[in-house]
Amino acid sequence: IMVFLIIGVFALLSSMQLSQLVNWPPVNQLALAVILLPIIWATTSYLYLFYERRGFATILITASIALIATTLFLTR
Repeated sequence: IMVFLIIGVFALLSSMQLSQLVNWPPVNQLALAVILLPIIWATTSYLYLFYERRGFATILITASIALIATTLFLTR
């Protein structure tokens, strides 16, 4: 169950990062992030459950969280 919370953090950070790529007003960027969040969370959860080596998948997701959080921190 803890892995799905980690996937939720990944989905939140990646939707924030993707919404910053578009040159829209901040309200529209927030709306895009809200729309993308459940889509990314569901897709990543499905791929995690489908993947046979779940330990390695957890490491990849955690590394992606660190990378996305670092780029979000450096771009602000």
